[in-house]
Amino acid sequence: MRFDGCFRCLPKTMAGFLLQVWLAPGLLAAEPAPASLQVLPRSCVPVRDQPVCVDKVQLRWQAGTEPFCIWQQDANAPLFCDQRQEGEQIVAVPIERTTRFDLITKAGNTVLASAELVVLATTGANKRRRYQHPWSVF
Repeated sequence: MRFDGCFRCLPKTMAGFLLQVWLAPGLLAAEPAPASLQVLPRSCVPVRDQPVCVDKVQLRWQAGTEPFCIWQQDANAPLFCDQRQEGEQIVAVPIERTTRFDLITKAGNTVLASAELVVLATTGANKRRRYQHPWSVF
C-alpha cells in the first residue's frame, strides 16, 4: 500500500500513529525520572546512656546522568560523590540530632533531592507525681 498523502485512505490506527510521529515527536521521548534520595532508618530513638542515635545510615538514590555528591547537613565536605544513575551505599555517620541529607549536582551545586533522618526526643525522667493537684487528698 502506497501512501499518497490522503489520511482517509489509511486505516484509522495507522493515521493516528502517523500523526503522533509527525506532529508530536516529543510525546514519544521518555522523560527522565525525577531525582530521589532515601535514608534508612528514617527515624530513631536515642538510648538514655548513649548520645549517638545511629552509627550507620543507608542511602539510596536515583539521579540524572550528571555526577553528584551527597552532603550531610552542616558538613564541610560531601559524604561521597558518584555518577551512577541509581544505587545505594552504607555510610558510617554518627547521628545525634535530626539531620538532612542532600543530593547535589557536582558542577552546579543544585539540590536535586533531600531526605531527613529524624531523631525522636525522649521525655524527661518518668517520675510519678505524688499528687495530681495540690488540693487532692489521694
